Amino acid sequence: METALVVTLACQSLMAQELQITRSSRTIYVSAEESVRVDSEVADVHFGYLNFAPTEDQTFTDNARAADRIIKAVLSSGVKEGDIETETMTVFRTNFSDKVPEATQQQRRFTARQMWRVRVPVAQAQELVNTVAEAGANIVNPVSWAVRDQNALQSKATAAAMMKARTVAEQMASSLGIKLGVLLYSSNFAGVVSRHGYPAGAAGGMMGGVTGVGNIPKPRIRLFPQKVEESATVYAVYAIE
Repeated sequence: METALVVTLACQSLMAQELQITRSSRTIYVSAEESVRVDSEVADVHFGYLNFAPTEDQTFTDNARAADRIIKAVLSSGVKEGDIETETMTVFRTNFSDKVPEATQQQRRFTARQMWRVRVPVAQAQELVNTVAEAGANIVNPVSWAVRDQNALQSKATAAAMMKARTVAEQMASSLGIKLGVLLYSSNFAGVVSRHGYPAGAAGGMMGGVTGVGNIPKPRIRLFPQKVEESATVYAVYAIE
């Protein structure tokens, strides 16, 4: 009958590591998890414009005019037209609660909402947010932070996890008086831990108010770029010499 020794270790980062030594087949099985964190390189800025009007046509027209002004400001800031994506454009009848005065319901009977996404280098995210706010955007959602090459970051996390697995296997083999051999098999499971950051003071909320068209100065938002973190779990089999 095969005899195995199973040891579970807890590392400082609270990631589980499992090691199994099978003497009959002269192998050591190790699983380990590791994460890497790097500075973000690009930012996806999500912003838009929301307005109300008594009629559907006026609601659409007012939104289109505001959108034209906002997009022109974005293009003037140096963003290329091909880097601007429309996420939503809707015009719908506004739903009110019974507590909303009839006069307000009449003035806001229809709602228009248009949203865009622009990807820029991290260094330009702050300027872009301020630009769209000053141009009249009254919605700024949380900024998404990322790296240009996510596959390279995943590979880095996998390499770190493999290094940890080797270290754990060597330490356990040494403590048991055996010598660790070559790697016979490995596999990995990668997963994104975090890619998103939030602008300070406006975590996804609407800026200014939703009925203006940019004539009221908007407060400036200070962005704090978040690091991008990637994790990987590896399963490795080593020979025992």
